[in-house]
Amino acid sequence: MTSKKGPYIHKIIGKLIIAAFLLSLPSALHSQTSSMGFWGNVIESEAGTRIELTARKESNGEYALSITNRYQTISGESLFLTVNIPSNKVESFKSQLKLVTGKYNEWYKTAKTHKVDYVEKEIPVSLSAYGDIYGSKLSYPEEQEMKAVFYVYNYAIHCIIRVSIYGYNTYQRSEWVMTSADLNKLVTEIDRTIQHQRNYDNKQRRTQDLFQ
Repeated sequence: MTSKKGPYIHKIIGKLIIAAFLLSLPSALHSQTSSMGFWGNVIESEAGTRIELTARKESNGEYALSITNRYQTISGESLFLTVNIPSNKVESFKSQLKLVTGKYNEWYKTAKTHKVDYVEKEIPVSLSAYGDIYGSKLSYPEEQEMKAVFYVYNYAIHCIIRVSIYGYNTYQRSEWVMTSADLNKLVTEIDRTIQHQRNYDNKQRRTQDLFQ
């Protein structure tokens, strides 16, 4: 007689693994599961960088933004870094991204003209319009940094946005590898993400109002 316990135990273990995985995700994502899918508004850059955009309503009625990059280390460890942007800084953040895009396009033409095979230089635009950054290894970092770097390797040209957090004996950094088209898309998708969440919240409010 074949025992039925084996498949049953496998199902239980599978459910426990999924539950543990969901609990490991940033709390901001749990509140956004009904917006644009569980992961929010997912963007894949041309170089394969995964960016997840989620929006949430603040007490002032305006919408803040969270940008999460999930990635794997060389050793195979799965990590994430999330940048939180308050509602009063969203427009400034978009303006800074546009400035980065402009300088990147300028340097792109220079690199092409002079057939540059390798260079790494920080783009002189401050990416400072954010509230906080937290990640897998450190939820409340002592220091945080976000900067754009113009990067050419073997004639391939990219803009890399590096997001870093620092703490006592702790350091974590993720890289958004982007093209000009990716940067432009990111700015556009910020607006779309916020509008989508606003529409969803308004629909939910109207539904709640039906039940008085």
